[in-house]
Amino acid sequence: MRFAHLRSCADLGRSNAIQVWCYGNSAYMPLFPKLLKTLYADDIVSDKAIIFWHAKGSKAQGRQHFLKVAECVVAYEANES
Repeated sequence: MRFAHLRSCADLGRSNAIQVWCYGNSAYMPLFPKLLKTLYADDIVSDKAIIFWHAKGSKAQGRQHFLKVAECVVAYEANES
């Protein structure tokens, strides 16, 4: 159980790191949903972490933009879970 919690925290940290990085490099902001999909497909970020990030774990930097553009990824992950 502890490993799962550590994995979730690390996954959320990775999601937030990508969000903040894209926010700081505005040319990459449109790629954020694709980056999330790739991280999930390569088993770097779990579906639960993506769903949690969208619900209440996102960073303040560009939050509304990133939540909106990631809606399709989150909806897909929610249906797959």
